Amino acid sequence: MKHPRWLLCVFFILLTACQQQPSTITVINGGESHIIESKGQDLDSILDEAGITLGAHDRILVDGAETPLRADSSTLEIRRAVSLTFVTPQGQQAIETSALTVGQAMDEAGVTLNLGDLLDPPAETSITQSLTVTLIPARDFVVSVGNQTITIRSAAATVGGVLAEAGVPIVGLDTSLPPESEAPPADGQIRVVRIREAFEVTLESIPFEEEVTYSPDVPFGQSETVQPGVEGIAMIRERIRYEDGVEVKR
Repeated sequence: MKHPRWLLCVFFILLTACQQQPSTITVINGGESHIIESKGQDLDSILDEAGITLGAHDRILVDGAETPLRADSSTLEIRRAVSLTFVTPQGQQAIETSALTVGQAMDEAGVTLNLGDLLDPPAETSITQSLTVTLIPARDFVVSVGNQTITIRSAAATVGGVLAEAGVPIVGLDTSLPPESEAPPADGQIRVVRIREAFEVTLESIPFEEEVTYSPDVPFGQSETVQPGVEGIAMIRERIRYEDGVEVKR
């Protein structure tokens, strides 16, 4: 049976189109970049073609994200694991991680952050090299301001830091117990004293004194007023100190 030539040409074109075309993949490995033409449809085959071996804690980013390989993927980035040391009140924990951020590394290591806990450096810090991360757990504090009581969890290193997180600023003459520059108290009790001063001015009369002198020009038994007396005025200015609205000093 003979087939027309045009039919054979169409069949050849379809066969060629169905064959898998190589894709251009840029593989970034540390400071090196490789461009390869790959027919592989999975990461393992592409890495084999690039001659790259992954470590136990390394990971691959596809086009900048932790997503599966797609037909239109163009870039593979190899993130090599680095050493991360977590320092907590219970001790130190060293891990190898290729996480993108400190927070992601903590999640993967099973380190739980509670409300108010402090991380140094912060959880959003990108990991580009070996790091030491310090975790300071938050504590419960009760801040008393007049008749108001505020409960807060904080990992601040000073009383002033706790007050700032509680939204209780020290203004003007205000003070705190303990002072805001000291470390937070072990019992968690902090008192803020609101202080203000006012001035009060009063006027008081000053009575004049009478002075009697004797003069040979005045007949005996008589008297003359040489200069009439005038009452003076004293202005008294007092500074009054109030603590939480109560006068404590004048």
